[in-house]
Amino acid sequence: MKSYINKFRLDGKVACVLGGVGLIGSEITKALSDAGAKTLILDVNEKEGIKLVKEINNDQNDAEFMYFNVTDLEKITEDLNQINEKFNQIDIFINCSYPRTEDWEKCTFKQITLDSFRKNVDLHMNSYVWSAREAAELMSKQDNGGSIVLLGSTYRVLEGRKARNQVN
Repeated sequence: MKSYINKFRLDGKVACVLGGVGLIGSEITKALSDAGAKTLILDVNEKEGIKLVKEINNDQNDAEFMYFNVTDLEKITEDLNQINEKFNQIDIFINCSYPRTEDWEKCTFKQITLDSFRKNVDLHMNSYVWSAREAAELMSKQDNGGSIVLLGSTYRVLEGRKARNQVN
């Protein structure tokens, strides 16, 4: 029987996981590292990021943490250029971040104000599109291109709903 597992190896690849500390992001980060990629955990949660790096590197994998605030659109280009300069490539860019305002999880859908809704749509859409655009720009200059994956999830919605239902 033919084995396909080697086709999924990522040795020599640099993978960036934006939102890499979150529930979904941390599992993606571990999987990419297990597959051999140099994995960069990009997140605003430095404490959990450093903890995750230790866990991954204890398994003889190669991960680093970098503070990355996806809501600071002006800095995205600078941060991605810094990564590209340090590693000479970005082969995989996965965005599973969940940018949001502080009030977003504190109220029910019915309680969300129009202003809050607009700010959150702006944070989500602009950060996803702009970060993907900037990653694509860098990848287009590489001989081997790259892969961009943007994830959306209802996990946080369901998690918040479950928590509110337990309180009510």
